[in-house]
Amino acid sequence: MDTDWIVIIFYSVLLILLLSGFMFVIQVFRGRVSWGQARAMGISATLFLWIEVIFFLVVFESAFGIVSFIVDLPFWVDLLIALMIFLLIGGIFLKLLKRKTFKPALFLLIVLIPLGIPGIHMVAKISKVGGIEIIQKYGMYFVKSSTSKVDVAKHLWPQIKTTIIGKVKFENSHLKGRLGDRLSALRLTGMGYKKLNSKLNSLHGIDGVYIKKSSNGKISKILIVENKVDSSKLAYGPPKQMSDEWVMNNANKLVYQNNDTLRQTGKLIIDTMNHNPTLIEKQLWKHNLELGYTNVKILGKDAESIKSISKWDDDLIANELKKWCNKGKIECVTK
Repeated sequence: MDTDWIVIIFYSVLLILLLSGFMFVIQVFRGRVSWGQARAMGISATLFLWIEVIFFLVVFESAFGIVSFIVDLPFWVDLLIALMIFLLIGGIFLKLLKRKTFKPALFLLIVLIPLGIPGIHMVAKISKVGGIEIIQKYGMYFVKSSTSKVDVAKHLWPQIKTTIIGKVKFENSHLKGRLGDRLSALRLTGMGYKKLNSKLNSLHGIDGVYIKKSSNGKISKILIVENKVDSSKLAYGPPKQMSDEWVMNNANKLVYQNNDTLRQTGKLIIDTMNHNPTLIEKQLWKHNLELGYTNVKILGKDAESIKSISKWDDDLIANELKKWCNKGKIECVTK
């Protein structure tokens, strides 16, 4: 599911809050909040400096948020930064609360409202790294059975999974997803398919677009592949993940990227779906790490399962897990 709208809302709110901060400063110095009230809070003649400190904290948080999205920083870094800011402001609030002349309303206006931005950033970041995936997977079950929030949170943190080679520690669920991408790529390239660039970033886009050419050099088949590991399922949308509408939406996004190979992949998908759709086949690859096998299904227009076409039950998953452990990508807890 696309989460760009969350980022747009986040930075729109940021702009509104910053503009509101400027207006508030103007109102302060027009006499709406007296210097006497400011001094009673213990701010004294440094009121203007204090407001500027808050302003720059907000600017720092927004700048950090931009960097975080670009370089895909680990979630714990964002959490640590936001927590430090909250603790700083919370400590100031508790200290001022001891003053009999403390004005809580003034504190809320000057401090807590603009510093709500770290919280907004955390919502955006969680969604960016997988919150939407968690909601899609567990949302209805959570409502129906009141599943513990701790269970949902596990998908954002390091997790230990039982696999065919023993217990393995993944940094997060997305690292496990990248392993699934790798397993599918190894199979398909070994079958003569060429993998095209199709990912917008480490989290978004189409997992795999593969082509096979005939002896005359023309493309004879295009595979649109979605990889799932263990119990992961297709996102419900709308549109549902791997439906024709979802594929076209993602292909259009590829066309508008500042990357020639991505644009070529997007254009190939759009042109083929519009003019020669029989060349395209959508496949769902499900890798079971615990039992060490892979199932492949063909998907229909609305991402419904049409039929199972392949099942591999060999040593590929076990061998790849061992390689990742040896390279330090994942940690083998027990062998």
